[in-house]
Amino acid sequence: MKAGIVLKKKVGDAVDVGDSLAIFYTDREDVLATARRRISNAFKVSSVKPEYMPIILDIIDKNGVKKW
Repeated sequence: MKAGIVLKKKVGDAVDVGDSLAIFYTDREDVLATARRRISNAFKVSSVKPEYMPIILDIIDKNGVKKW
């Protein structure tokens, strides 16, 4: 199976009715219903902007772990 997701919106982006949040590509039609449900459940739309959460939390190197 070949598949991929293109995220059209990031955390904190404004969303209007009808906006695409993500586009899912696959070569298997039989997985579409499950993928649609799982992708839909991965998003939460709210009128309150979420608190910023950094992508990188820590740096790990030969000296150990340190906060970013």
